[in-house]
Amino acid sequence: MNRDGRRSKQSDNDDHQEEQQFQQLLGVHLDEWDRSMQPDIPSVESITKLVREQKKELGRRHMRELLLFWLVSACVLSGLLLLWVSSIAIFVAVQILAFTAAAVFVMLFIVKGREGRRPKWSDGK
Repeated sequence: MNRDGRRSKQSDNDDHQEEQQFQQLLGVHLDEWDRSMQPDIPSVESITKLVREQKKELGRRHMRELLLFWLVSACVLSGLLLLWVSSIAIFVAVQILAFTAAAVFVMLFIVKGREGRRPKWSDGK
């Protein structure tokens, strides 16, 4: 390079010669390798089949989760009903504890939500 940052003609010629040598030695092989690495383009039918299978699997997963939700809900409600019949004082204590835990969770969620909305550059005021 010259003092002003330009490349000399000699170095440009050297680069051009190196490129030509590289193409002569490896150019054909690299082109063959590139052609062999081309991925097959899937057909529309195969993509449609894949989408149908994924939707079917997603529907099965949602049904399984819904069934599990109803099963757990029935167990919890049955337990609370039995607790209410056997001891109303323990039932009230459990309800107060559950309400308090839910309130704390909501408050923490609100506080964390406010922190997340604040711009990172702000000082928090």
